[in-house]
Amino acid sequence: MTYMKALAVAEDGSYPLGANGMWHGGIHFDQNTSAQLKQGDGIRAIADGEVVAYRLDSKYPEQDYQDGRHALYSTGFVLVRHQLQLPPPPPPKPAPAKNSDGEPVPASNSTPAQNKPAPDETLTLFSLYMHTMDWNSYQSAAKQAKVAQVDLSKLNIAPMPYWEGDRYYRVGEKAQDKQDGPLPKAPMPPQRNSADSDPLGDLIRNNFEPPAEPDQAGNDATPLPSPIMGLRIRDLPNGKIIGILPKGAELIVSDTDEQAKAKPGWAKIKTIKTGTAVAATVGQPVSPHAPYGYVFLGELDPIVDTKPLDTVVVLKQPYAVKAGDVIGHLGHYLRYPDAKLLPAKPTRPLLHLEVFAGPELEAFIQRSRERAKQLPASKAFLEISPGARLVSDLPEPDQKLQPGVKLAPLAGDSKGKWVKVQPKTAAPVHGSRHAKPAFNDAGTPVWVDGSLADTTTTAIVPGWKDFPLSFSNAKGPGADFRDVFRTADLEKNGAGSIAKDDKGRRWYYVTIGAKDGKTRDGWVCERDHPLVRMCGPWDWPGFELIDNSSIMPIDMLKRYIHVAELFLADEDKTEFETSAATVNGSPLITTLEKAIDANHDGKVTAQELKHAQETRWMAEALSHLVVRCESEWGGGLGKWEALSPLMKKLLWLWKTEIERIGKLQWWEQVTSVKGFPKDPNPWHLHPIGLIGNFAQKSEEGCGDCAARFKKISKIILNHEGGIVNNKNDKGGFTNRGIAWPTWQKYAKEDLGVEPTVENLKALTESQAEVIYLKRFWEPKGFCQFRDDRVALMTYDWTITSGGAVKQIQKMLNSKYGAGVGEDGGLGPNTIKAINAVQDQDQLLQDIAEIRRKYYKMLVDNDSSQVVFLKGWLGRVDDCLQVKL
Repeated sequence: MTYMKALAVAEDGSYPLGANGMWHGGIHFDQNTSAQLKQGDGIRAIADGEVVAYRLDSKYPEQDYQDGRHALYSTGFVLVRHQLQLPPPPPPKPAPAKNSDGEPVPASNSTPAQNKPAPDETLTLFSLYMHTMDWNSYQSAAKQAKVAQVDLSKLNIAPMPYWEGDRYYRVGEKAQDKQDGPLPKAPMPPQRNSADSDPLGDLIRNNFEPPAEPDQAGNDATPLPSPIMGLRIRDLPNGKIIGILPKGAELIVSDTDEQAKAKPGWAKIKTIKTGTAVAATVGQPVSPHAPYGYVFLGELDPIVDTKPLDTVVVLKQPYAVKAGDVIGHLGHYLRYPDAKLLPAKPTRPLLHLEVFAGPELEAFIQRSRERAKQLPASKAFLEISPGARLVSDLPEPDQKLQPGVKLAPLAGDSKGKWVKVQPKTAAPVHGSRHAKPAFNDAGTPVWVDGSLADTTTTAIVPGWKDFPLSFSNAKGPGADFRDVFRTADLEKNGAGSIAKDDKGRRWYYVTIGAKDGKTRDGWVCERDHPLVRMCGPWDWPGFELIDNSSIMPIDMLKRYIHVAELFLADEDKTEFETSAATVNGSPLITTLEKAIDANHDGKVTAQELKHAQETRWMAEALSHLVVRCESEWGGGLGKWEALSPLMKKLLWLWKTEIERIGKLQWWEQVTSVKGFPKDPNPWHLHPIGLIGNFAQKSEEGCGDCAARFKKISKIILNHEGGIVNNKNDKGGFTNRGIAWPTWQKYAKEDLGVEPTVENLKALTESQAEVIYLKRFWEPKGFCQFRDDRVALMTYDWTITSGGAVKQIQKMLNSKYGAGVGEDGGLGPNTIKAINAVQDQDQLLQDIAEIRRKYYKMLVDNDSSQVVFLKGWLGRVDDCLQVKL
């Protein structure tokens, strides 16, 4: 709800209707939303994908109006392609094979190769970021940073890495490498004794210069220069240091070097544009190989002489981005009411964000819902369908518990609105007065208020023989709307809003909206409750598809004029009634009326849309509408010119706006992009609704968490190897990295096998993965890492070293000023600090460097560990080289 409430205060640009009653396929972020959201750090990609096209204004175009006013606006945009792939169906259970003697054949340990997903199991969709900052603003920021002596990268307004043009790098403030000092000179040999001395010969050999005084001998009269700060040059990626490139130097790197490609983050110098490489050590000659050595890109500032400008650029090679990567900055968009007679200035920041997919979306969602039925049951969402009745009536207590009774929770479950307890009374104590008191069962178990569980009564306490909630008590009117709750959010409501019955079913106390504008409260059950179900993201719960492509803009505008009664003096209401009736009867308006028309006047207005975004169940409904309608960024100007007869005296203004619309359009210029819809009538999705559906952090990890772990599990298992029982290994007896103490703790609970040595020796890869995922990857928060490679590097280190997280925290504080506690715990603040580092490639290298140093320190402190050093360092290299 944080984002939906913020969107409610935006000046305009609601989804799916704008303030003028016209179709609007995106959402707006502006100066009003900036008060609630952190927008100054740039526009960030909503999900993993790749930039496929963009437009960068050289400077904001200026709209000149007939009355002398001027308004700046941005035509810039970034287009990112994403893919959503269905999870594979569970493999069918093969019938047990038998040999010729009729005996069962043991199952093979080999895993068949995974087939590529069918084309209809992958959906291509796009996110559009419209009205981005112009090139002139980037240049101004760079000049200001230079004057203020501030690193541009720290301002987060560096040029975008996907821009085309002449690309090179500059050694800036991120480069903190320094030349080494000279080695101490060897002492002068002792003076020869007088018998062997040859003063005349020495004078001749010294060009008749008198010998130096004894205390000056061997001293260099020329002082060495101070060490130069810059960037290390190496002979190979992460290899031997052969030089330093000073700050301010500029270089071009090769994009064809195979060794650099094999080591992500490294590049081979192709040409040094400005500056000169110096030796790695002060006073030494520079290596002839230094001008063509290798450098780490994460410590260089990328520079782009961007071109072309003011035109749509379709990238020859799409640029991969991760969710949260900065891909641009908010530009400005001034409307006519914002225009001034004075010279135009950028005074109205705006971002238009929308998500859309082609005609295949409808079939993909249908296929996804069918696939969800095949997958293991998900509990990511609780969906309440129309007609579902809440349990709001509770039976009167039928049990009374006397004072002095201990209420012991059964099965250790002491949390929830009601808890089943075993009443116990104290037995007489014999012997020493220090003997521990004993308690005996007193009657049968009963249900009591959860706050009383595990306490001793001090007064008469009411209770229930049976669980207080029952489907028979689901009375009153049924739900008027479909409502979807995130289970993770329900779990945060506290023990008073959750209960578990004696069948293990969880009940939740919920609030739903009613058609009279009021709310209803009551309990629903996760299982067996009519019209209530638990489901997952692949069920697309609450999403409703509406085809509005047949409704034309002129009809929507006429409907708005009719609803708002904005008729001009010479206009007759009847002129607008046909269009109003057509649009009001369309699936889009009827759905909106049902969901958000609070006053039931049949008029969905912009004000009601604002209110809807502040009310949870209305916001849920809005964010789950999937609407097919023509994009404003394509389709030509004909549909807009058709509105001209309605403009009357303001026709001059409307013609100016049509001119601006033409400059904003770009759709037809990117149809060559793979997967892009040729028809400018795509399906539009609310960005917040889509992200909320697939970015879950529920107990099941959204399936995505497990999928992310699956990508790295083979690397971990390869590192851990098989059975290890080295007396010097402080982990003790292990198999596939699962140590004996861990095995004793989780074998029975997680795998259903006895925690014996023989079973640990027989541990399979899939069994090890279950323990790693359930006990380490998920609960430690690795699913919340922004970058999978950083997650892998950190996770792999924590497996080998208990002090890993503390070392990372120290580095985050010293280098990035994170201000996190150095307690060694991977908590939310530490994960947030890791994700806040913009350059995740650099962070990966930073962690790798301190990890290597940590291992070497372990060996320095305990020489018995030296046998493991090579393997530890090899793990670091593997984590750097792997492609996820």
